Amino acid sequence: MNQNLLYRLVVPCLALSVSLSAGCSAFGSAAPGAEFGATTGGVKDLSSARDLVANGQVPPPSALLVEAAFAEHDLPLDGTSCSRTLCLRSALGVAPDLDGKQVGWIQLGMSSNIDPATYRRPPLHVILTVDVSGSMGWNASKMDSGSGYVTPGRLAYLLASRIASMCNAGDRVSLVTYGSSVTTVFAGFGGDDPAILDAISDLSTNGSTNMEAGLRRAYEIARQERRSVEQTRIFLFSDEQPNVGATSATEFQQIVGGGAAEGIGITIFGLGLGHSNELVEQLSHLRGANSFSLSKTPDVDNLMQDSWPWMASPLAYDLKVQVTPASGFSVIQGYGFPGSSGAAPALDVSTVFLSRRKGALLVQLGGAETTLSGIGASSKLSYLDLSGAPLSDNLNSAYGGQPLDARNMYFQQPSVGKTVALALLMSNLRRAAELYASDHAGAVTLMEKVVQRISSDAQGFADSTFDRDVKLASDVLELMKQDAPQGDLYGR
Repeated sequence: MNQNLLYRLVVPCLALSVSLSAGCSAFGSAAPGAEFGATTGGVKDLSSARDLVANGQVPPPSALLVEAAFAEHDLPLDGTSCSRTLCLRSALGVAPDLDGKQVGWIQLGMSSNIDPATYRRPPLHVILTVDVSGSMGWNASKMDSGSGYVTPGRLAYLLASRIASMCNAGDRVSLVTYGSSVTTVFAGFGGDDPAILDAISDLSTNGSTNMEAGLRRAYEIARQERRSVEQTRIFLFSDEQPNVGATSATEFQQIVGGGAAEGIGITIFGLGLGHSNELVEQLSHLRGANSFSLSKTPDVDNLMQDSWPWMASPLAYDLKVQVTPASGFSVIQGYGFPGSSGAAPALDVSTVFLSRRKGALLVQLGGAETTLSGIGASSKLSYLDLSGAPLSDNLNSAYGGQPLDARNMYFQQPSVGKTVALALLMSNLRRAAELYASDHAGAVTLMEKVVQRISSDAQGFADSTFDRDVKLASDVLELMKQDAPQGDLYGR
């Protein structure tokens, strides 16, 4: 295998805690210990998988993503303070894989001196682009059963209203709806105009889903209004079941990619049990794009608390991480790199956004030696800041033969152990879901090992945030033992 693997990250959000150079007026400098973070990947959580399990269905492989599990956890790496837009951090570990083979692990992250308390986003043109097709259930959008599942229209109403309420007089807001036809409800209103919330409240169902036409109209407005504010972002709300106009990811990519080349960002909200991870991923793996999935009313508050306003403002572009293993070792696999498959992820172009959480990327290392002493790697980070200036950072990680614990493990920092546990959980849960389609008994056998490992890991961490990961694995195992049907991401 090539010993000098270049991970070109096709992701809208990367594992980082970010730092800006002095003099950038949009951000405050950090107080001691204050750091921003970010999480990996197109799909930001495992809500689709959990919703299917709650409905008695084994999730499909496409619902079980390592990067989604990483994004649900805070996985910080300690290190020296950073004085740039992004600085690299890494920490190493040694631990068995699911089959008990001892391997090396390197977690990658980035550091920051931005103070979350003083962060100020740039003035923004918010273009709310809302699916009002029949599947969204807009005619029932005012109905709410508490914390249970509601229509995608209800989720869109709540979320669009929250985003609009966070805008101010320095912002601009436009509203586009698409169903059987496309309507520009209004364009370029001041962010504090009360008519915005009234218009959102008045939305109702209008036929089929012509997402292509709705997006094209949104980009037209973005181009017309872009000089009036510093940044422009389309917020697309849909249950992701387009059935009129362009319905393939490739056609949507062309539309979104064209806007990205002009500096127009997009945030995609996949709403309800019917949304498609595949389409969300395809659309969000473009410059200036990110995506989130929501299925219940509490998801709206959680999203806004965790991700507003930093989900609206990119921080850096074209981020690349180059990992060169120490002599005699090789990269076995990368985890948390959206779109990658197999042992050598090869990804393209990313945009970095801020987040409250610090996410992770993970590289698994192995070699022909009988001992892992000396295993390690050198890592290089390169990217473009918002002005287009290229920047880079380098560091090395190595295992010096430190003693292993009672579980035959060693981690330089606690987050490495947690990141390894999540990677093994999700990659093997996905393998089991793939196997389940043709070999129920084999899938059950694999899932028994998965549940045993994540339960042991969670007990070792004494971290309650892993409780729902243990529950997800345990619930999937029980469904497989019952020969439950395997669902898809359309809730069928």
